[in-house]
Amino acid sequence: MKILTCVSDAQWLSLSSLKGATWLRVQQPEEWKNHAIPDAIFLGAETPIHDIPETVPVFMDAAHIASTPHAQVNYISLWPGLIERPRWEVGGNSNEKANHILQSLNISPVWITPATGLIAARVVSMIINEAYFALEARISTKDEIDIAMKLGTGYPYGPFEWSRKIGISRIAELLLHLSPTDTRYQPCALLLKEANV
Repeated sequence: MKILTCVSDAQWLSLSSLKGATWLRVQQPEEWKNHAIPDAIFLGAETPIHDIPETVPVFMDAAHIASTPHAQVNYISLWPGLIERPRWEVGGNSNEKANHILQSLNISPVWITPATGLIAARVVSMIINEAYFALEARISTKDEIDIAMKLGTGYPYGPFEWSRKIGISRIAELLLHLSPTDTRYQPCALLLKEANV
């Protein structure tokens, strides 16, 4: 199985480590035409979709989803830490071809309604944001908050560990994208400062 990607360096590192496919990376989405028709294409959130055959499943990072999701796209979270999980949220309509691709990669899809960030990334972002509010209020240190969350909730990472793994700029970007329509996502000033936003 051959999969073409047009993604960031971090996303490429995570995706290409998944077994079950030969991964190829292109710099521009149109470059797929220079290859035999792939079994699937994985794209970053801002990548335009042009002339991709409808028979090829397209998986796109859910960092930004238009109010009307693209019908050909299966939205996934391409955040480090979420790519490596054995179950992926997939925004869109369950279809045989997409299920086959994911199962070939040893990934169990969980089909959901497409929404920017999907569910896990939104939840993790809010947890990280609340941790920054606690840090800003001098309730505790980053290390202590990480330890408390891992021991108290059984999370694999503390919120600051998550922010380093995912990238604080990705967290800030998602919160800033969601906050104009929902104040629950209003980012902490300290988080924005550390993200250089």
